[in-house]
Amino acid sequence: MFQRFGSAQDVKKYCYWLLLSLPGLLLALAADLPSSVVSVPGAIAQEDSTTQTTSAGDIYFYGESGQPEVLGSAYMVLESRQNQVVGGFFMYQSSFDCFYGQITNQALQITVIPTYEHIRYSYAVERSDTAIASPEGLATMPEFDGFYPLSHPDAVARHVLETCRHEYGSLVWQ
Repeated sequence: MFQRFGSAQDVKKYCYWLLLSLPGLLLALAADLPSSVVSVPGAIAQEDSTTQTTSAGDIYFYGESGQPEVLGSAYMVLESRQNQVVGGFFMYQSSFDCFYGQITNQALQITVIPTYEHIRYSYAVERSDTAIASPEGLATMPEFDGFYPLSHPDAVARHVLETCRHEYGSLVWQ
């Protein structure tokens, strides 16, 4: 049922065309961002947790690279509510694809909606941890093969998540 990819390398191959599709997309989007999400040179904010909790659910940010904004690396941002997720795959200075689905004990099982195609397809990213997902939510931050957990999502990741949440959240969350 789900096409299984065991590593971020597989996601990278899938997302590679994103890198070439619209390099100026994020620059155009950044021009419309409010000044509250624009970074200030020299300003550094640090927190201990890599999970951001909102009133709606937990937000997770991952990268094929252990650092954000590495060109050519695939990234994933998602929001989880009771093991149901909405999020997106993206590369910096490129477009992004939304997804929705669920986190199980073995994998992130999702339906991906490519931005410029009129198809949807099943996709799975294997979990590399042994955390137990329960009806109340995730016991710990899930870990996925080939992805590093990153600190709080930056402006680009927040934009991807907000767009995907707006478009597909109602398919998952009541």
